[in-house]
Amino acid sequence: MEAGKFSREIRAALQKHFWNAEVGAFADELVNGQHAGNYYIASSIWPMLWGFTTPAQDEGILKHVRGKLAAFKADEDEKTISSYGTFFLLGALYEKGHAELAENTIRQLYQPMLETDVGTIWEHFGQKGSLAHAWSTAPNFYLATRTLGVRLGFPENPNPNEIVIAPEAETITWARGKVPHPLGVVSVDWKIDGNKFLLNYDAPRGARVRVAPQGKLAHLEVWVNGKKI
Repeated sequence: MEAGKFSREIRAALQKHFWNAEVGAFADELVNGQHAGNYYIASSIWPMLWGFTTPAQDEGILKHVRGKLAAFKADEDEKTISSYGTFFLLGALYEKGHAELAENTIRQLYQPMLETDVGTIWEHFGQKGSLAHAWSTAPNFYLATRTLGVRLGFPENPNPNEIVIAPEAETITWARGKVPHPLGVVSVDWKIDGNKFLLNYDAPRGARVRVAPQGKLAHLEVWVNGKKI
């Protein structure tokens, strides 16, 4: 089947059978043709990421997400959002321009782990199951690609010979780190100083670098490696 047609059919089926306008979310399953289950966050975030939602549905889903997170209990994360699903939740929030909610979600879900002496990222937000899980480390990816802003390629930057540094932050005032980019290691150090956004970077020799702050940072006076741009 032609890919575009298949995509349209999936979208139509989701809208017809799974969307609940009263809840403002997509059902996670059907039982005997009826909505059943808990309206998990991921069940609505995936259609949003795929571009299957309308702006009005996006508003409903964001309200639904906020409500779910307000009632979140780490020991009952299976009723709300898993560490695996959080990767997609954060991706959708950033894609839709809600960096502040993404940053606060990272704080809410992951800070309790940092406050223990375990020293790892867990499979579940409650201290159960595996206490060292690769698929749970969504913040690592978004802190590198969004907060530091080193975009790793397609679809953000399809040019393989260019490094794009596009920091995005709403509640964070500074960041520093290194990101293993396909062209080599990229070091970034930025901070907000009054109405100025001061960014310094070090990139692989010969690489073309484009700096493009996003969101609130784009409205500040931007300085890169000591020069105003």
